[in-house]
Amino acid sequence: MKRKRKRGVLKTVITAILSLTFLASCNQDDSPFNKDLQNRIKEDYAIHLNKRGRESDEKYTASNLFIINFFGIYDGAVIVLMDRLAPQPLSMQKIAGVAFYYPDGNYTQVWKDGVFYEMPAAYEAGVLTYDHLLEAAEIINDEFDYVKEAFETRQTT
Repeated sequence: MKRKRKRGVLKTVITAILSLTFLASCNQDDSPFNKDLQNRIKEDYAIHLNKRGRESDEKYTASNLFIINFFGIYDGAVIVLMDRLAPQPLSMQKIAGVAFYYPDGNYTQVWKDGVFYEMPAAYEAGVLTYDHLLEAAEIINDEFDYVKEAFETRQTT
């Protein structure tokens, strides 16, 4: 039990360090994914989550939400991995036959013009095209290649 707890703490610390390093590299004003855009996305995501309701009375705010990763801007639609405190391990999501692999239950979100979409809904609404899905899958699955390998190993055993 202690070993699992230590691994969990270590995973959390490593994720936090990688996230901070990533965000620091994106906070340059000349980057299309600059600090202003990140803050707007977090503020809009807080509004989005608060509309959905929550078991506790605590409200989401931009300051208690984190962008774990940024996967590109597609015709104004920004694909990000937001920390939703989803604890389940290794997950896979298929959209129009395109597989996306994640290290936990946090799926990518699509933000465009102040509106958040789950990735399948963004595709269904025409915010993302099939080509966008293919390009994003290549980037996301490269980032989490060990998850894809784990799923492929499960299928062959």
